[in-house]
Amino acid sequence: GPTKEEFVNKEYLEYRLQNNIIATIDASYSGAEGIREAFAKCSDILSNFRMVEEKKIIEKLFQEINSNTGLGSYGLKEVIEMLKKNIAGTVIISDDINMSRIEKTCKRCSNIEEELIEQGKRIARKTEMKNEPELIPKREFSIFEIKEDLYFDRVHSRIYFDIQAVSFYLPGDSFYNLAGFEKQVASFRFIDLYNLFKSMPKDAIWYNENNVAQHKNLGDAFLLRLFKGVIVKLANADDVRITELFDDSRKSGIMASIKIEQELMDWESNLWEY
Repeated sequence: GPTKEEFVNKEYLEYRLQNNIIATIDASYSGAEGIREAFAKCSDILSNFRMVEEKKIIEKLFQEINSNTGLGSYGLKEVIEMLKKNIAGTVIISDDINMSRIEKTCKRCSNIEEELIEQGKRIARKTEMKNEPELIPKREFSIFEIKEDLYFDRVHSRIYFDIQAVSFYLPGDSFYNLAGFEKQVASFRFIDLYNLFKSMPKDAIWYNENNVAQHKNLGDAFLLRLFKGVIVKLANADDVRITELFDDSRKSGIMASIKIEQELMDWESNLWEY
């Protein structure tokens, strides 16, 4: 009746509520029946209103993406990353999204790995993950051993280094090393690693912190000897490390390693005399 029209038109409501009125509806009943009738009649109005609002949100998203402001992003992984960083203002979710997130927690170090997968493949993937061997996180590896042969060319008075193998060691204090001392986990022929690095030009990169234009492939970085380390073993009858040749202290072994490196550098600098 006219009562509701007068109530709306004369703005008896507080202005914030007044601005949210999108339509008025006539009902044949009062009380609970009238409320149910009003809900039934407003379904089309609310549907159209929702479509308009959704269109505005989508247009704003495309505007931010096309203008490269950095304020708009799309894609499941990208949006989840923004949510983790707590920098998402509005999140648009499709009605037909059918993805699940699976978490895998390490019992030793509590490291959490997560994976997004289709809902229908969730059970099969969880069973597969339970049967997978326990993987050691890459951050645990901090010791690498390079074995190389040293050649001296008397004709040209030059010294050559030929890398034979690269080995990975697990530190003695690692959660994954129950032995309590450095443990070799894997060893690879350098030629195999070199071919692998060259087949991964976008991933196997040695970064030059001082000159971004001089980043190199890891294979080339090894050949150019851009790595830095200490000499841990020379060829000997017992095939033991330098530190093991000194029973008095580990410090003596380390000092011996430094001395051997200095002697090698002096010998190399004097090759022109041959």
